[in-house]
Amino acid sequence: APEDLQALKRSTTLLFLRVGEEAWVDEVQKQLDEFWTISTVKVHPIQEMKTAFEELEGQPISLMTMSGYRITTDKGSFLYVYLDLAMPVTNKKGDPINIHFARVDLHLSANSLMAVVNMGDFSNKLAPFLYTEAELLNWSPGLLVNYARFINDHLKKGETKLLWDSVADESELRNVSRSTLYVTDHVAQQYAAFKGTEEERETPEKLFKGYPYKYELITREPLSEKILDNEGEPFYYLVYVKSTTNKFVSIYKSDTGELIYSDYTALSYNFKDKDVNKLAKKMK
Repeated sequence: APEDLQALKRSTTLLFLRVGEEAWVDEVQKQLDEFWTISTVKVHPIQEMKTAFEELEGQPISLMTMSGYRITTDKGSFLYVYLDLAMPVTNKKGDPINIHFARVDLHLSANSLMAVVNMGDFSNKLAPFLYTEAELLNWSPGLLVNYARFINDHLKKGETKLLWDSVADESELRNVSRSTLYVTDHVAQQYAAFKGTEEERETPEKLFKGYPYKYELITREPLSEKILDNEGEPFYYLVYVKSTTNKFVSIYKSDTGELIYSDYTALSYNFKDKDVNKLAKKMK
């Protein structure tokens, strides 16, 4: 609602980096200051959470934090973990509620996923685990900056992008076909639901057999640094996210954080050659 957006604009948004990412706080803050206009933003290491809240006591606060929920049915346990932009407010009855503005789903490695699925005291233990030991395959300071850029731009334009909306920017995809597409290296990891394990069952060569353009596998840290460096030519990178029994395949542009391709598939969670073939067709 427009009035919610106005309230967000008057707030200070707190964003926390994970344990081990303290060295990136200043760089992430510097980059966010260049484009984040939807509110005032303050970046802190997660260890400073208490101090960050104390400093803003009595002022409107919004939060860009990792969160999640678990649904257990007779068919099994379904887990959703995501980066969430929300604002804690009090409703007309005086009850505390959150107004949610944006969500980016996060991809847990198999070991971290099993740890969360079997977690006791879930509501208290999930956030500390996400900010410390969890292995998140589509999280890094660089990716975070681009997610924030994407969120800010959409909110500024007053646009709504639903998780399962498909995106295919044909002119940008033509640019991808003329350059190297960087691919996050966990695409080759295939998750075996019954065992709760991951193994490389498909080689990247097999997965990309139907892709006639240049691509290069890249690990999280070098990709993060490449995004934050932001010097020279913009580049394009593909991120695959497994979210419970569904998957997202997305391509972002490095300098603007723009989502130029997004494909959502329900009831299919491993990255397949079909996903690559679908993308290649859109690039012709």
